Amino acid sequence: MSFLYPSDHEQAAHAHQVAIHRTTTLRQRQKQALRMNRMMRDLLVVGYRSRHPDWNETDVKRAVAYRILHAGNRLTEQFSVGATVLPLHADDCKT
Repeated sequence: MSFLYPSDHEQAAHAHQVAIHRTTTLRQRQKQALRMNRMMRDLLVVGYRSRHPDWNETDVKRAVAYRILHAGNRLTEQFSVGATVLPLHADDCKT
């Protein structure tokens, strides 16, 4: 997918998605947002557990919370010219 020049398929898919979105109620959109949020959290947990089997439940929860709270900062860093994004470690999250 090109962010500058979307393909015809991408434009058609987007139009279809917008049409579906317009037919859903506010409650349906809220439920979908909550499902997506839960799925994102579950995927983060699985990812952290597989990459860091030595972490306990508290470390995993702390890393998930940290990642969610600081995701915008990490995305901004990734797209900055010359920026280096360091890997997330449990120690980064401890207070």
